[in-house]
Amino acid sequence: MIYKHIVVVHGIGDQKRFETMFGFVNEFLRAFAASGRKFEVENLVPDLAVMMKAVKADQHVCPGQPAHIRLNASEAVGFSEVYWQDIINDLLDEDGAPVVPVFKWAHSINTRFVSRGGHDGDGWRMAIDNMESILTLSQRIARLTRQDDQFQRVLNRVLGDVQMYAESLEVRTLVNTRFHTVLRQVREQAREVGAVDGSSVEIHVVSHSEGTVVAFRSLVEGACLSEEPDRWWFERVKTLVTLGSPLDKHHAIWPATFPVEERIDPRARKIDWYNYWDTSDPVAYGLAALEPHNPRSNAAKLFRVRFDRGFSRYWIPGLAHVKYWTDKGLQHELAELIANGQVRQHIGSGVWMWFQKVGDTIAYLFLRAVLLAGAGFLFAKLIVSAAPDIGRQLNTLWTWTAAGGVAAITVAMDGWWAEKPWSKWPLRIITIPALVASAGPWLLRGDVKGVSEMKDVVGIVSAIALTILVWMLHTRLHRGLVQLWRYTTGVGSGCQANYEKPLAQRAAAGD
Repeated sequence: MIYKHIVVVHGIGDQKRFETMFGFVNEFLRAFAASGRKFEVENLVPDLAVMMKAVKADQHVCPGQPAHIRLNASEAVGFSEVYWQDIINDLLDEDGAPVVPVFKWAHSINTRFVSRGGHDGDGWRMAIDNMESILTLSQRIARLTRQDDQFQRVLNRVLGDVQMYAESLEVRTLVNTRFHTVLRQVREQAREVGAVDGSSVEIHVVSHSEGTVVAFRSLVEGACLSEEPDRWWFERVKTLVTLGSPLDKHHAIWPATFPVEERIDPRARKIDWYNYWDTSDPVAYGLAALEPHNPRSNAAKLFRVRFDRGFSRYWIPGLAHVKYWTDKGLQHELAELIANGQVRQHIGSGVWMWFQKVGDTIAYLFLRAVLLAGAGFLFAKLIVSAAPDIGRQLNTLWTWTAAGGVAAITVAMDGWWAEKPWSKWPLRIITIPALVASAGPWLLRGDVKGVSEMKDVVGIVSAIALTILVWMLHTRLHRGLVQLWRYTTGVGSGCQANYEKPLAQRAAAGD
């Protein structure tokens, strides 16, 4: 019998037990069926009472038959997950915050690059500087809108996981041991579905975000385990799939904690590695930083990179990071990979790629126009409140046309030139007058009503402050997610390996 077992490893965020696994199983099996493959669901959801007892007993694998399907009489596919969110939760304080406040910790990441010279260090510092600005502006907006607690909770959940795993040897040991425990149980799960010891058992690890770091490091540590239960599962890991992986960043920020080279024995049969990342995903990157072509690197000793190439399939920068799980094309490829052991045609960029730059420009200018119109309306109400007759006094069309031109130039300069060091203060000086000047068209209409009560004036001023903060945040987001990332930083990060060869050439070469 052939038994293939898929282990799912979740990423950062507020994860629930079994949530990632069943979400993946739903999408995976639908892609499996859409590709014309037939299967029989024997036990998709294990006994709920058994599951609840396992949760209460802090068991990481439910006893009994795992969630699995049967392809035919001699082949089955099972599923389990490595759930490690509870380990992090147990170490957070009562407010759900990590040991070091997130903002201070984020600044410490930038500090690590101060001593590193050269172009690469400058590039990292520029990116992290921009991220610090995004966090600071987001916090100010949250305070102004009275959402500070909610913002802090989300931030702790997102960055707290990274901080705890990257900065604590004890946490890494606990999380990686959890990974080893789950994979050790695959042997018993295989027996539950009828795969005896002589059967062919394959383990395929599918991981996302910070979970890719957990999976990679756990497999590297697995190479050093010598006891029989661990050697059994380690020798049967056939595939590692990483979705939106930040592995390169961990190696750049914590080179001593996540070294490229370690004293481990090379694996006789390499693990096939498929790394998927979208150019709009600010978390993801290629594997070049892990040096998979260096024979002494961990990546070369244990893995053979089959796919590592950026694509453009998700058009919203940032949100692309969570789209991998529901990408039908990607799920179809994973279904083919698990079923056949290889992929004949890898996924590529979508139609959106050809309109990406134009779409970025349109989206940027549209939001700028909305913010400019909103700022103009608010400033017009403030001006009319102070001087009700100003609309009749300033009725020269040329004056407001010129003011509109200044505002339009500011719209273009503020975002597209924001990465230039010399542009910082000139843009700040020009932006505020331009926003004030945008009140001109509203004043010329003559239908803007002023306010008389102080609470209304305070409300308008607060709204203006919020608009300016959103304007600044939009500038930083455009710079970080589009200018610094999508069109620059991702270039050259992928590891162009032999996956580009046709299958016939690979077979002839023994790959």
